[in-house]
Amino acid sequence: MPLTTIVVVDSLELFCAGFKALLETEPGFEVLATGLTLEDARRNAAGHQPDVVILGPNLSHQPTEAAHAAVLAAVREASPTSKLMVVLNTDSDVDVAEDGLAAGVDGLATLKMSRDAFITSIQRVVSGEPFIASSLSVAIIQDQIEKGKQEISARETDILTQAALGHTNAEIADIFHLSVRTVESHRAAINSKLDLTSRADLVRYAMREGLLFHPRCKRCIVNPAAR
Repeated sequence: MPLTTIVVVDSLELFCAGFKALLETEPGFEVLATGLTLEDARRNAAGHQPDVVILGPNLSHQPTEAAHAAVLAAVREASPTSKLMVVLNTDSDVDVAEDGLAAGVDGLATLKMSRDAFITSIQRVVSGEPFIASSLSVAIIQDQIEKGKQEISARETDILTQAALGHTNAEIADIFHLSVRTVESHRAAINSKLDLTSRADLVRYAMREGLLFHPRCKRCIVNPAAR
């Protein structure tokens, strides 16, 4: 079985040494080089063409370089076949994780992972399967949901909920004492903001957001006129 070759880069020398020691306890892994800067990452990627380049959590928080798409692209350019993995301190580093995903990294791991889980994540990335630590996946989804919630107003949320429950624009207008034209305008704004193209999209969004059962929208679940 061919060796999986790795380059590790982090601004803390102890991190690099610890990761090198950990990785080399795994049969089939070989750490070809370590580095402290992103220039080291580019140089070592170009010189060794490793299977994986691992960027550590301290490097990712250097504000001028590490988490930027241009730098990750430069490492990719230096070794096009290398997989890129970013290791984060915790699953609360959502912005760094999202920057990495936007830049096309192959794997996102955290220091909270067990040794075995981290080894498995590298193996999956090398095999061509993208990897995101489960705790990071949850944090990213929650962040996206919160961003989505901020995009629509309280009134639009109420109207979206009623539409998801199957009410027509005329019925929604009656419930909230609005004109049908006003409801239609709100519906158009909702579809535009959330990129919804069908009622099925609308229902999926409402269910994912918990709007059909949200305490704030209890009054929306049943048509008050029917009570």
